[in-house]
Amino acid sequence: MTDEASESEAASVRLMHDAYTRWADMGPVTLGMTRQDAWVVMMGLQTAVSHPDVAASPLGARMETVGRQIQEAVCDDPQLYAVAEAGWNRAFDVERSQDQEGR
Repeated sequence: MTDEASESEAASVRLMHDAYTRWADMGPVTLGMTRQDAWVVMMGLQTAVSHPDVAASPLGARMETVGRQIQEAVCDDPQLYAVAEAGWNRAFDVERSQDQEGR
C-alpha cells in the first residue's frame, strides 16, 4: 500500500468516526423505505452479524439492535416474526449444497 493510499484510508476512517460521533446527539431520521426494502436490510444485517469477527464486536451488537428495530417495525404477523427471529439464530443457518458451491 502506498503512503497516499494509507493517508486516504486514514482520512476516510476519521471522517466516518467524526460523523458517527456527531450523529449521537441528533434526532432520528425518517426513511421512505418500503417494507420489502426494510426486510432486505434486516436480512443483510443478519448476514453481517453471522461473521464471527463482526458478531463479537461492538459494531455487531449495534447491527443486531438496528436489525431488530426493523424486525419490530416490519413484521405484521406472528409467523413472519418467527421467520425473522430465526435469522438471528445461527442454528437455523442453511448450509450451501455442493451443487451451489460453483455458482
